[in-house]
Amino acid sequence: MISIRKISVIGKTYLHLNRYRQILSILFKYGFGDLIESLNIDYYIEAGLKILSKKNRRENLEKISRAERIRMAVEELGPTFIKLGQILSARPDLIPSDFIEELSKLQDEVPPFPFEEAREIIEKEFDCPLSELFDTFEEEPFASASLGQVHRAELNTGEDAAVKVQRPGIRKTIEVDLEIMLYLATLMERHVDLLCLDSSHAHS
Repeated sequence: MISIRKISVIGKTYLHLNRYRQILSILFKYGFGDLIESLNIDYYIEAGLKILSKKNRRENLEKISRAERIRMAVEELGPTFIKLGQILSARPDLIPSDFIEELSKLQDEVPPFPFEEAREIIEKEFDCPLSELFDTFEEEPFASASLGQVHRAELNTGEDAAVKVQRPGIRKTIEVDLEIMLYLATLMERHVDLLCLDSSHAHS
């Protein structure tokens, strides 16, 4: 019998099929097709989801270590996965040293988004024009990352400020990716349970 939680998770997958395809395509590209196939993802989502072109796979993957391929895939998967990788890079109690070394290389520096989008976000958040909040506001950010960017500014009180603006749409992106991670974790949990069950039957 499938649990209510699993029904809820599976139901949500149909809302994010494009992102699922993107994630699975990247995993196939970096040589993790065996993992995807072992989870029978097409059974849970749709028959066509797993049938991805093998042309997406990199040539000479055998020359790249599994740890390197994971780091490269995580970089391409985007901010949610990058942040997870960065967290894991500080957990030698959870993952091997070669994976720690690769994940510690993860960087989330990305090109900044336009100032007009930053202005719109700030003005919507505070419900007033930017000029009423700051005496000066530098249009060019001095730092930009996957989750947001930081602008130098001067408050109306004369104090210097660093204003961090969240990247447009990043909240929704993270929410979708976390739902997908939960779903894939659910499949992995079920897969491990089935393997254990098969193993126990084989020894009985």
